Amino acid sequence: MNDYQEDHGALIEDENSNLLLIKGNLATKEDTKLYIKKVSSAMLVVIQKHGSARLRCVGAAAVNNAIKAEIIASGEAKKKGVNLAVVSSFKTVTFGENDERTAIVLEVIQMQ
Repeated sequence: MNDYQEDHGALIEDENSNLLLIKGNLATKEDTKLYIKKVSSAMLVVIQKHGSARLRCVGAAAVNNAIKAEIIASGEAKKKGVNLAVVSSFKTVTFGENDERTAIVLEVIQMQ
């Protein structure tokens, strides 16, 4: 795990990627709130570095967390005069050898 992942609490494939893997259910409401804030912070850092961030979510709870994080990030970006837009899509992902699931990918883009 690199420093970026430890500081921001979001799992990314590698430091050259703009993909954030979003978790679903966490232990408590407080854990979930803290996680959402960390994801929104990570999203802003990734957008600043790459121009966009892709949030990959599997399951309703992960999508819920991603949407909340995007709303928070959008509000913070707006304070700096930056607008964010979201483009959504589906992607089939494989876990293990035979476990295929449909993920929702939210691409958050910095608008000029």
